[in-house]
Amino acid sequence: MAITDYIGRTVDLSIFQGSRPEGDVLLDQSLVGDTDSGAAITGINKLAQRFLIRLLTEKGSIPYLPNEGSEFMYEARTGHFQVVSDVYAAFSASVVDIRRSFLAEEITGEPADEQFEKAELLNVTLSGGEASVLIKLTSRAGTSREYIAPLLTPVRGLS
Repeated sequence: MAITDYIGRTVDLSIFQGSRPEGDVLLDQSLVGDTDSGAAITGINKLAQRFLIRLLTEKGSIPYLPNEGSEFMYEARTGHFQVVSDVYAAFSASVVDIRRSFLAEEITGEPADEQFEKAELLNVTLSGGEASVLIKLTSRAGTSREYIAPLLTPVRGLS
């Protein structure tokens, strides 16, 4: 994005460093790296980060925000992902909670590319006790972003 794309918009700090528009890359979960001072994000990237945070936050794990997050990581952490269809079911149920959370915090005048429209689970890989999920997120503006979320999780029968 060009600097002009940020004018008049709110930004978040990127907590997943190293992303690129195309290709597979291992992301570093940090606010700053060894060679940079962090990155500001907006638009579909900001929405994708907000979605991923909610997906990876266990519902009820944040004091005073009992409805924040989803059941997805609880399902993963407790070994409920035995087959691919278990991951799809947990993801679908979690998207319902995440959508409700996005709607509750919507701000009038928020750019359409930062408003949640839908999330799809495109692919799931279970291997060696880990799950990898390919997610496609779409904003109300119609912009979309695909990203891979690797999860270290107990996968029964596969570790």
